[in-house]
Amino acid sequence: MDSLEVRGAPHDQGWAQGRAWRAAVRSAVLREREGYGLAGWIAALYRVRRGPGREFERFLPQQHERLEGLARGAGVSNAALELVGLTRRVRGNAAAEGGSLLVRFEAPPDLLLRRSQPDAGGFASAELTAPAWAGCLGGVNSQGVCVACASDPALEVPSLRLLAQDALFRAARRDAAVEHVRRRGGYLRATGTLLVVDPASEPLLLELRDGDVRARPAPAPGDEVATLILDAPSRTLLWQDQKLSPSAPLRAPLRN
Repeated sequence: MDSLEVRGAPHDQGWAQGRAWRAAVRSAVLREREGYGLAGWIAALYRVRRGPGREFERFLPQQHERLEGLARGAGVSNAALELVGLTRRVRGNAAAEGGSLLVRFEAPPDLLLRRSQPDAGGFASAELTAPAWAGCLGGVNSQGVCVACASDPALEVPSLRLLAQDALFRAARRDAAVEHVRRRGGYLRATGTLLVVDPASEPLLLELRDGDVRARPAPAPGDEVATLILDAPSRTLLWQDQKLSPSAPLRAPLRN
C-alpha cells in the first residue's frame, strides 16, 4: 500500500492529495456517475450541495477546505467529491484493549495511509483513508488521541469520517475529542459509531443518533481479527502490517 504525506493549510493538504492520486480520485467520481445519466447526475449533485454539502461546509470548515483543495488538485468538482463521500459508507466492528482501538472494516480496496502535517492551528495525525476522501476511517494524532469510525450508515448527513478527521485535527485529549463530537455531531445531525481514546484515559464508544451522543465504555475484543489498530501510548497506526505515526518518517517513499 502506498503512503502519502500532506502538509500546510487544509486546502494545501487536499491539493497535494488530489495531485498525487488524481487518477484514483477521478476514477472514483466516474464510478459514482455510472448509471445516473446526465440529468440524474446533475440532480444528484444539486441535492448534495443543497443538503449535506451545505452542512459540511458550514460546520466542518477546515475539512471542507481540504475537500476543496482535493477537488482542485484532481480536477473534479466539490459536489462530485461530496457525493462520493456521501454514498460510500462504513460498516465494521470495533473494540478496545488497553490503550488501543481495534477495528474490523468491510473496507473498500483503494485505502491508503496518509500523514497530515498542518502548518499551524492543529495537530499532526496519521490516518487510514481513501484517495477521494477528505475524512478518514481512523487515525492517531501527535497528542496520542485515537479516533475510529466503526459505523457510518446515514446517507442524508455528512459522513462521520469527516468528524473523525476534525477531532484528530483539534483534540489534545480524549475528553476534548468527545466534546467536539458532541457539539459538531449535534450540528450535523450525525448518526453512527465512533471510538476514542488517549494515553491517559479509558477508551469510549460514542453512539450518535440524529445528533445525540451517548458515551459508554468501549467493548472488549471478541474473536474477530482487527484490520486497523490505533495505539494511543505509542501514537501509532497499524494497517496490513504497515505502521505509521504522526511524526516518524514514512517507510514508503512520499508522493509530492
